[in-house]
Amino acid sequence: MALYFKVHHGLIDGRGFVDLFRRWFGTEAADRQVRAPWNVLPASKPRPAKRAAALNVSGVASRFTEAGRSLLSLYAALGRQALASAGLTRGTPLPFLGTPGALRGKPSVQRSFAYCVLPLARLKAFGKQHDATVNDVLLTVLDLAMNRYLVERGRKLTDPPLVADMPVALGSGEGGGNSIAVLQFPLGAAATNARQRLGQVMQRTAQLKEHVRRTDASALMIYTAAVHGIPALMEAVRVPRAPMLATSVISNPFGMPQRLYLAGAELEMVLPLSMLAPGQSLNITAVTYDQGLQVGFLGLAVELPDIGKLADYTIAAFDELTASSELSTPRPRMPAASRKATASATQQRRPKRRAHERRHLGAR
Repeated sequence: MALYFKVHHGLIDGRGFVDLFRRWFGTEAADRQVRAPWNVLPASKPRPAKRAAALNVSGVASRFTEAGRSLLSLYAALGRQALASAGLTRGTPLPFLGTPGALRGKPSVQRSFAYCVLPLARLKAFGKQHDATVNDVLLTVLDLAMNRYLVERGRKLTDPPLVADMPVALGSGEGGGNSIAVLQFPLGAAATNARQRLGQVMQRTAQLKEHVRRTDASALMIYTAAVHGIPALMEAVRVPRAPMLATSVISNPFGMPQRLYLAGAELEMVLPLSMLAPGQSLNITAVTYDQGLQVGFLGLAVELPDIGKLADYTIAAFDELTASSELSTPRPRMPAASRKATASATQQRRPKRRAHERRHLGAR
């Protein structure tokens, strides 16, 4: 049985949606209670009654002060980005500058979809060995996979690094709404090997975290709306060769660490299908579930008709990255669920079905 759940991104962000999943499903198979997603939404906080008479002068002044602080923080952040783009300092560069033209597809309503599952325990162990986060390792693996895919399509090793458009949580997201900023940063150089690429990704995610720490949250949300509005405007007026903001959106909104059940039925997979904003041809979203990191690839069908390759190349890239750092102690035999996690969707259950039905789903 499959459940398809669709919600507008303006109502809830990725982390909030994962928290909703945790409340929707139970952790015990014996729990036979039937719940619906709208039954487990967090209670909204009551809004204070509006004053009909006197104008709250102090409140208005406070809002003006907060708005001024956000603008100053935004200008300061753009200044730091300009210095980084000019090579005068290290840091997060300005958007649209230096983004390669890879995966530039014409707007279309047709989508292609594929997925794979990475073994979470091995991914965490490798990250711990190299002082890297799960996100650092995931970004490196995806960068390797995307570069392999694009090299087959003519990408040169001298081309600029691919650019990730990554959501950054600014709050818990549990109360609904969109409490995120979406920021851009380059990945690894095209000609680097897997280990060098990991080092570059770690350096750039550290710079991104520093950028977020030094910038007001409201300023980051203003920035997000502004830079993503430009591709939307270019698409609306049909500009054929508009500057690209990023190669792909890549997000990892945490997940569910244990097996979940709904009315006694076991949840086997949680496949994230995110969205493609104007100017984007590829969205990659990862969700942790039990022993696996489940990665969904959503693309423009006209630009990525063979999107299943990206899922396969992600598995191969993970093996390439971890090949020379296998733990010296023998690994215990993994349970069936973990063994399945090392296979791409082409190798998973229901072998009588055709491979492309399992890993590569097209939709209109």
